[in-house]
Amino acid sequence: MTSGNPLQSTRQLSSQAVVEVLLREAPLSRVQIAKVTGLSKQTVNEIVRQLEAEGWVSKHGMSQGEVGRRAATYSMQPDAGYVIGVDLGATKLRVALSDLGGSTVAQGEVATDRRGGTHLLDQIHTTSVRLAGEVGVGWGRVLSSAIGGPGVFNAATGAMDRAPNVPGLGDMDVAGALRDRLGHEITIDNDVNMAVAGERWRGVAQDCANFAFIALGTGIGMGIFMDGAVRRGANGAAGEIAYAPFADDPFDVSLHEHGPLEEVLSSHGFSASYTALTDEQACPELIFERYGAQQDAARQAVAAYARHIAIVLSTVTAFLDPELIVVGGGIGSRPGLVAEVIPLYRRLAASTAEIRTSALGAQASLVGATAVALGQVHNRLFAAAVPERLPLPVPGPALEPPARSAR
Repeated sequence: MTSGNPLQSTRQLSSQAVVEVLLREAPLSRVQIAKVTGLSKQTVNEIVRQLEAEGWVSKHGMSQGEVGRRAATYSMQPDAGYVIGVDLGATKLRVALSDLGGSTVAQGEVATDRRGGTHLLDQIHTTSVRLAGEVGVGWGRVLSSAIGGPGVFNAATGAMDRAPNVPGLGDMDVAGALRDRLGHEITIDNDVNMAVAGERWRGVAQDCANFAFIALGTGIGMGIFMDGAVRRGANGAAGEIAYAPFADDPFDVSLHEHGPLEEVLSSHGFSASYTALTDEQACPELIFERYGAQQDAARQAVAAYARHIAIVLSTVTAFLDPELIVVGGGIGSRPGLVAEVIPLYRRLAASTAEIRTSALGAQASLVGATAVALGQVHNRLFAAAVPERLPLPVPGPALEPPARSAR
């Protein structure tokens, strides 16, 4: 919530400070909260009293204070509300329900409804409501949802443009239709931008102010985090590198729907390169399995793929000069791939960034969507509007990432 009253805005920001320190370090006494936040004891007392009355904070126990005195300790009441994170992919729809402390309560995955359009929005709604119901969370307690999708969100129309892998989202007000179905505040963004938020929150870029995230899977995309914020460009299409003219004939109109670069670096393009070597059709999972078993054709296919990636990463470095490039997605997170890319990249780039495999793997966009939904709720409930603010990582269970791949 926002206000034109400076005193009220200051109070809201103070409430945010108390909430964040409780999420990070609870249980704490009011004296300890004051020390950590730098707020006065009177301010902390008033804020804690109000948060407790509203059900956001509860007494945790007692601690030994100064001069033998015992003081009540407090912690956030994480089940006071919940958020939904959604990763809408071309083949899979992943949904996570998390409490206000950032812990995952339930998570589900279904095949994406290939009919697209309203069928897909219905699927997001029914999957989310069913997930909450399975763990006994009434839908009215879900306060916000964030959705990452494979396209460019058009804030003016509410549509998801440039999403050829998921039909029907560019011709409708996706944001409005989802808001009507879900009944609460929603945030929509490109799935790779959501992955950027995920890596910033719980991934390999937590302390990085300038990095790029390259997603390699069904398609290819890039998220840009520069000078402490996600960069979307004039039309929200910054990072749409699928349309970069890396092809023998970039003017070939048959390449324009999905993009010339995506034709080469998508899962389809990767599998096609293997088929050209063997006359055998194989999915990326099988190719990487054979790569691990030292099959010559698989090693050739991965080496050729790594060569293309190195060219892309060196181009990204030339334009953005990031300190870090995170490589993720269904193919990008595969063990051994980044190790193939790094020496080639170092030969090409004038100045080199650190290259890391995503710590979150296929979960990066879902983790990021959860972070964004949490940030929206925290800002609305406890503080004045703070752009791009994300909740701090908290102890306890979270979305479980796959095992970290070798770098």
